[in-house]
Amino acid sequence: MNSNHSGKIVDKIGNRFFFYIKEETIEKEAADYHAKRKETHITYVSSNIHHGQSVSVSIPTWDDPTKLAALFTPSIEQLLPIAAWRGSDTKQILFATRDIHLTMREHYSQMIRQVGRNIFPCIIASENDMHHRGVGSMFTLYLEDGSTRRTKVPPAKYEIYKNLSHMPLCVYSIISPYFAQPTVSGWEDKLMVVNNKITVALSTLQTQSSEHEHYRTMLIYTQEYLQRCLNDKSVHVHDFQKYCQSILPHVIVSMARAAEIQVVSAKPQLEAWKSELEAMGKWTDTYVIIPTVWPVGHDNPRQKLFQQLMAKEHFQTHVIMSEMPRDIDESFDLLGRVVGDRVAARLIFGCETAGARSMVCALSTERDLISDACQDAIEKVFENKENTGTNVMLTASQLRLYAGQATSKEIEKALLHTAALLDVEEKKKNTSDEKSFY
Repeated sequence: MNSNHSGKIVDKIGNRFFFYIKEETIEKEAADYHAKRKETHITYVSSNIHHGQSVSVSIPTWDDPTKLAALFTPSIEQLLPIAAWRGSDTKQILFATRDIHLTMREHYSQMIRQVGRNIFPCIIASENDMHHRGVGSMFTLYLEDGSTRRTKVPPAKYEIYKNLSHMPLCVYSIISPYFAQPTVSGWEDKLMVVNNKITVALSTLQTQSSEHEHYRTMLIYTQEYLQRCLNDKSVHVHDFQKYCQSILPHVIVSMARAAEIQVVSAKPQLEAWKSELEAMGKWTDTYVIIPTVWPVGHDNPRQKLFQQLMAKEHFQTHVIMSEMPRDIDESFDLLGRVVGDRVAARLIFGCETAGARSMVCALSTERDLISDACQDAIEKVFENKENTGTNVMLTASQLRLYAGQATSKEIEKALLHTAALLDVEEKKKNTSDEKSFY
């Protein structure tokens, strides 16, 4: 280690050079660099060269003394908080517990995925089958041996009735943006596309049967309305309402016929599965996943089918409807989450007290686990408008109430101990207030 440049020491390990700058040389070097604007030559004595020999290397000079000085001005103490992003005290606790939480989420995701694929039998009412997206008429039974059974596709009339019933909604989706200014253009090409497709559909109706007459009537009503819009070059809302009033009776008939076809088609197939699983002693263990969307999330036809096939308690606990699953894989994940949470709830909370049973029910159903605590907080905050989220504290009386619902003696003891501490703090505060008053 050697140097012919005051304040700077050069060392070498392997093929790498290391430069050490003493603090007292910073200001001097900054001024010198700006004045000299030339290369500084540093002599180095290497450990792998014979004693007394030296090697010279060239180092480009910095051309901005202010920047150079500024880089070395902050002390290590000033720099440390930047690198030590975990901070101290509360932030350290926050990040440490966040690490635990992230680990929980990682293992929880793995758990629900595996649990969901370990529950049999399972029936999934699928929405995403090829050529039948959104029809909602297919069911698949998954068995423990890896085999599957699928219901047959309903007769074509089921889907035809549904398709025709959706025509008013199709037209509405295109023209409704123009209701405020019905003579503004922009919708014509889209209506022409629909009109052409109706023409194709009409050309397929070659018989005079009552069913084909029903189809033809709905198609003609819609096409006549579209042609009036195109001829008048306007889409007035009252004209659309008149069209809907004329076609509505036919839509109602179509919906009724589609529903009947769906039930008639699915009932014998589902009853056959039920009989087979009952013989195996597995029917009451069967879960049903029904993917849905919010507008049809209640009184769903598929839900009603299983309501007829299952005992009340079986239906209430084993039929799961949700907007979350977008495919079969996510349906199994949902099953794992719902059923896995139920097992976890029983093991974590137990069922010895009313409070424990409440938490088991919450984690096992759509109800949020903290709904009781949240209701208490809402009532307290809204009753006392001066409270903020950071100031809300449970009172001693509330803690004693929770202690009566504790899941174990240890929790009850801890809650009562905390309540006693709050009593002491409240007594000190009252004493201090009295002294300040006098």
